Amino acid sequence: MSYYQLLIYIIYVILGIIMSIEFDFFKTIRSLIKHNFLFIVIEDIIFFSLSVFELSFVYFYYSYGIIRLYMIVGLINGFMIYYLIYRKFFRKMK
Repeated sequence: MSYYQLLIYIIYVILGIIMSIEFDFFKTIRSLIKHNFLFIVIEDIIFFSLSVFELSFVYFYYSYGIIRLYMIVGLINGFMIYYLIYRKFFRKMK
């Protein structure tokens, strides 16, 4: 693995953690403030749009739109790192 691939892998791990934090943020808002179905759909669309924008920006900025397996693995590892380590901390804050 070259230095550049390692750098991109680390960027995708960080992106996975950021997206997980955003997901928990929307989930926390949903649990604190009761919503009807329309607002839940709007929140989901906002989260989905934000996630697509972040992924697209990183894909095109760092790898010119080429998707490699190590990028997907980095993103999944970021999700798992957040879930196993940081999620417990943020849940206690709520």
